[in-house]
Amino acid sequence: MLLSFILPKNKRKDFKYPRSIIFRKFPLKRLEHSKGVVCVGDVVSKSCLNLKEVRNLYLIYDGSTKRHEKVNDLESIIKKESITIYNVYNPPGTITFQAFSLVCKILKKSGKIALRVIGEEDMLALPSIQCAPKGYQVLYGIPNVGVAMINVNELSKLDSSLRILELRPKLKENNDNPADAN
Repeated sequence: MLLSFILPKNKRKDFKYPRSIIFRKFPLKRLEHSKGVVCVGDVVSKSCLNLKEVRNLYLIYDGSTKRHEKVNDLESIIKKESITIYNVYNPPGTITFQAFSLVCKILKKSGKIALRVIGEEDMLALPSIQCAPKGYQVLYGIPNVGVAMINVNELSKLDSSLRILELRPKLKENNDNPADAN
């Protein structure tokens, strides 16, 4: 059985707008001395690779932006910097239990770690907020707007819990997981 949490169509508009600080440009200076930064999305992850002073850096990406456009060089830069890469399957508008669990697992590790998502990473900011230690920042891109930054604390963890409760649970028997092919 494969457990997933699906974003209902009637909630998509609410989830589109972040409950956070939004920057038009990448907030490099604000993050230089952070305990840890979680970067969700390809463009944000590529920008996060410039955070040389951040010891705990987590990149969550799927290889494209705006669901179709490829982000050049991201994967090759990650490999060049010898960043450990994990793979997980996660369809659009969904948080699979496997993706949620793996996000939590990698956030318990130190260093620079990447999570390549087969499917879509857009909803994985929620488990990132849930599982990141207090004092970390979670960043994710908002196409044609900028970068949302969430400071992980009790309030942001509570808010992400409430948002996860708005998702619809779904059990699926067939476990055709493309991430298992790697």
